[in-house]
Amino acid sequence: MRWTRRLTTAIAVMIVPLVFAAPRGTAAPHLAAATVQESENWAGYGDAGGTYNNVMAVWQVPGIPRTTSTSYAYFWVGLGGDGGGSWLKKYLFGSGLEQIGIIEQASGGSANYYPFWEVIPRTDRGGNLTSSEPHIFMGSNGQPLSVEPGDFITASVSVTAGTYYMKMSDNRGTNNTIWTTPTVPASGPDLSNDSAEVIMEDPLNSQGSQYPLAEFARVFFDGAYIDGNPIGSTNPDEFLLNPNPNVGVSPIGANGDNFTINTPAPKVPKITSVTTYTEGALVYFDIHYADPGNDAEGFGFVGVNGSGWAEETHPFWNPSYGIVGKDSIAYPFNEECGTAQQYDSYVKAWIFDTALENSAPVTIHLVCS
Repeated sequence: MRWTRRLTTAIAVMIVPLVFAAPRGTAAPHLAAATVQESENWAGYGDAGGTYNNVMAVWQVPGIPRTTSTSYAYFWVGLGGDGGGSWLKKYLFGSGLEQIGIIEQASGGSANYYPFWEVIPRTDRGGNLTSSEPHIFMGSNGQPLSVEPGDFITASVSVTAGTYYMKMSDNRGTNNTIWTTPTVPASGPDLSNDSAEVIMEDPLNSQGSQYPLAEFARVFFDGAYIDGNPIGSTNPDEFLLNPNPNVGVSPIGANGDNFTINTPAPKVPKITSVTTYTEGALVYFDIHYADPGNDAEGFGFVGVNGSGWAEETHPFWNPSYGIVGKDSIAYPFNEECGTAQQYDSYVKAWIFDTALENSAPVTIHLVCS
């Protein structure tokens, strides 16, 4: 992948919380005003003009719609991407860069989320100055590792005595670590640590044209630290993606270590009608919905108005006792219809999409007919 905010990013991607909380003092950090720079393919914050030994951040994986056309969004931390370096390195690649993060790719009606690392120029094999591609982390079964929307990613890049170390972990829910990558070391004369970045990237292809940006809606970077200091206290650069005016970067938060990147709100599903029907002892709700984003993923419900149905969510591909139709879902509840114990209840139900955005919920009265 060619990568920098000023140069192209050639993708060779497979079509294929432990939440870090860095130490904070009791006093709020002094937040230096960010210098705004327009970028071809970056949005986020970074610092340049010095020597940097560590950068880290935490973010929650945003979902993207499943589309038939190909689109990408990269989320990563790195050293060196915005700095200088030798004239040869600048001419061929810009500044050296060591980065680790998540590739999000929509293509062929699916959405994929892959952890990757990369060094640029490519000096990790034989020390030769070559072009580069992202390395997708592989599992013990030989298949690419993947993450899911909602997972918490903790990533860092550090350098010690000229060797760069990249590592990352995936956490799903409370104290439920899915994996931690092996530490990836890299060294070479053309790698650099003259800048540090926390970035969302809209990659460029090998011809220098932008790929469509995957519609991730919102990503919140937290625990963003450079050399142990909140990123907002380091006199950072703010990168604004140009010419895409639909991507917004928030000011850095009061703690100095967090910020948000937004794209236009996704087209969430909308429930269009609800009916019920009885079969034996069961009452079914039958929900029909519109799917303007073409990415409806599943449904959920919970008892309300004193009803004791526990909250459940189910993807359409594994709907439990549900019956999936075209833009519809029917689901049964045992109301003991036709018996002396017959009763009625209420549930609130909704449809969710691949970005984990919910439709407006509806309340349904489940009563035997």
